[in-house]
Amino acid sequence: EVVAGDFQDDYLPRLSGEVLGSAAGRPEAGQAARPVLVLCATLHSAGQVMDALATHVRGGTAPHVRVQQLTKVQAEDELLIVLRAGEVGTVTVATNAAGRGTDIRLSPEAVAAGGLHVIMTFLPANLRVEEQGLGRAGRQGQPGTGKLLLHDGGTDALISRIRASLPLAGDSGSDFALPADVLMQLREVFIAATSRQRLVGATQEKRLFAIFARFCARLTALRTAPMEAVLSVPQQTQPAVSASARAAPALRKAVMGTWQDQGVAQRPS
Repeated sequence: EVVAGDFQDDYLPRLSGEVLGSAAGRPEAGQAARPVLVLCATLHSAGQVMDALATHVRGGTAPHVRVQQLTKVQAEDELLIVLRAGEVGTVTVATNAAGRGTDIRLSPEAVAAGGLHVIMTFLPANLRVEEQGLGRAGRQGQPGTGKLLLHDGGTDALISRIRASLPLAGDSGSDFALPADVLMQLREVFIAATSRQRLVGATQEKRLFAIFARFCARLTALRTAPMEAVLSVPQQTQPAVSASARAAPALRKAVMGTWQDQGVAQRPS
């Protein structure tokens, strides 16, 4: 699901309703309370989500829901937070990197209610990151669900870059949200284009490094060979010429040869 509009006024209320509704349960719809894991891209966004949820809980929207934070900078011990994360009615707001590789053990009540519900609040950079995030639910054969609830209004870094790459991107702020299926397709196209650019850049760097390596090799040879030649030649009656003066023509020839070998059209003067 993709939400347009203002982050504070439109997105956070929608996210809070989704999170607290899943954590507290919806008896009228036959949905029991479940544990919820909210994944955020940054510490800043995790703090904003945490504040919004805490405000709703204090306001009586979901008084029986526990909201906790797992971001590597929280005051509580991480092990205690992870132990509570599998209990019904518990919401854990975490950065994507926090607690990675840690299995959330579900209580029997949580298993019976449908397991852990994971909500990702950012568009992952690729399908692998998305699967890792949503895959925190349903581990080791346990039940679980997951979804992406995104903000298309300038706060998501990848969505903003995708929008900027569109031919008719217009303003960065959007009055309408890109459909989720279209956004996923655009993500694949964007990632493929970025990968091609990186490949071209890597190829160019490799070629320039080869030029530099050959130049350094020839320069090293020129620095050592003239001195050996000077030491092995007997004294001459002709006027003395410095080693640097003797090496200058050969050095220039080596540099020109290096550029010519690599097919560079413009040569140094």
